Amino acid sequence: MLRILSLSILLLVALLTLSILLIRQQTFDASGVRTVLEIMEDCAPPCFMSIRPGVTTDDEARMLLSSHPWVTNLAVYRDTGGRVRNMVWDWNNEAAPQLDTSSIIEVVDSRVRSIAVRTNILIGDIWLVSGAPNTIAAGNIFLIADYPDKGFSFGSAVTCGTFWQGWVTLYIEAVPSVPPAELSDLATVRQKLCKRG
Repeated sequence: MLRILSLSILLLVALLTLSILLIRQQTFDASGVRTVLEIMEDCAPPCFMSIRPGVTTDDEARMLLSSHPWVTNLAVYRDTGGRVRNMVWDWNNEAAPQLDTSSIIEVVDSRVRSIAVRTNILIGDIWLVSGAPNTIAAGNIFLIADYPDKGFSFGSAVTCGTFWQGWVTLYIEAVPSVPPAELSDLATVRQKLCKRG
């Protein structure tokens, strides 16, 4: 009886060890994350799809979006004076699958002020590809991390239990909206967030 129990335990340990080894052998495929981030590298940062906040006019942005093969359903919203305030578009089937639903451009004084791009990229994935952000601001359930050298920041709704799985919205802005913070790494932010909950 003891021999059967010992063999059963040994077999169970071997199966669990094999499972862990197989899981650890899987590689992280960063190609989708890199595809989205490369869209921001076709001009000097901050930049997205050749649109530069603070530099690109609303007419130029509209032309760039209209001619981009991934963009569909471009809508331009104007104020009561006829000035462009926002441009919203969807991503078509040719777009990188990490781009989620619609994105928006904010226009101030006929120039692009900011671009918000909703994605299916997880916080953990962008952190693995881009490294630790320069600054982080965290509220009760929302986190903003800034990569000024790369020309973007990201925001995500997070909780302690879903921290690394939060989907990222990329922000490309003429003036970054991330205030200086005493926190400089995501692990510390997660620890503080988990202590609150």
